[in-house]
Amino acid sequence: MTEGVESVSLSIGTLAVEIQAKKERLDKLKASIASAKYDVRLVEFTKTARALEDRREELNSELQSLTLQADTRARLDLKRAEVKTKSLETQNT
Repeated sequence: MTEGVESVSLSIGTLAVEIQAKKERLDKLKASIASAKYDVRLVEFTKTARALEDRREELNSELQSLTLQADTRARLDLKRAEVKTKSLETQNT
């Protein structure tokens, strides 16, 4: 029976040492994460991504506006050419 108690005591001692080592490792990892400032960097990256997304939307709106303007100008040029052609036809007849 004393062998069982000694074995349990030894196991408890070993487990306590392992727990302490794991706690120390966890504390080191937490300190490493804190020193790397991942949360601050993540916030900065998120802000940058949001700003870039806003800029993309602005540029897309500008592109759409310019495309419509180019289309209108192209139609106007076609109508002008058509009117000019008809004008020349009427003058020649």
